Amino acid sequence: MKKIITMILLFLVGNASGYFLKEYVDLYYPQLALNGAHVTDAPVKDSKSCVGLTNEETFNCIAEVADGKAVNGNDLFVLGQLYLYGLGTEVSGEKAVKSLERSAFEFDNVDAMILLGNLLVDNDRLAGKYWYSQAAQRGSLEGVLNLANIYRYSETDQNPALAFNLYQIAANQGSAQAQYELALIYAMGFGVDPDIERSLQILEIPCGNGHEDSCALLNQIQELLRVQMNQTERKAAINEED
Repeated sequence: MKKIITMILLFLVGNASGYFLKEYVDLYYPQLALNGAHVTDAPVKDSKSCVGLTNEETFNCIAEVADGKAVNGNDLFVLGQLYLYGLGTEVSGEKAVKSLERSAFEFDNVDAMILLGNLLVDNDRLAGKYWYSQAAQRGSLEGVLNLANIYRYSETDQNPALAFNLYQIAANQGSAQAQYELALIYAMGFGVDPDIERSLQILEIPCGNGHEDSCALLNQIQELLRVQMNQTERKAAINEED
């Protein structure tokens, strides 16, 4: 099943977005070799020794690990966040992105891909879509959902059919947020024929699992239907009196 979903994502995202890994890397990161892990001759040290320290000590320790042979994707992901939030070091968005890129490119770290997408998407839509698609192709529901949101809500990249398909994939895998968005699409008729019944059917699932937005939308639609029914009944009663 996972293989089938991955193949669908590769087809949908690749064809609709119009960019592929080589094109993106050549454009943005010509200096990077995708599978060539960056190592030095520094002594072997891993991040197990970086716990229970102050922020500054933790940063120095992780930075040293990142230059060694025992570095892994999570180490680089953590280092990127330390740079991003200025924990133990000065804030540096550029260094944060570089560490996250290494984590993503060299170690296929999905968390780094998602964070890169979040950091870059507002100023560079191509970069954001690229990283979300890479995460999605590795089974990340968050990656699928973030891509779907771009194609649903973006002013410049709207693609109702692709948004619907991506939400459907995430919804089928149990994403409550995707189920909510799918129900909203049916309720509003975004790229599909409006179908209130179908919207209500979908909303029952995430609402039953405690998704507050879904419960709120479900109650709102049901209330509107009740009001509409009452108005119809009143009109029918008036017509009978006449």
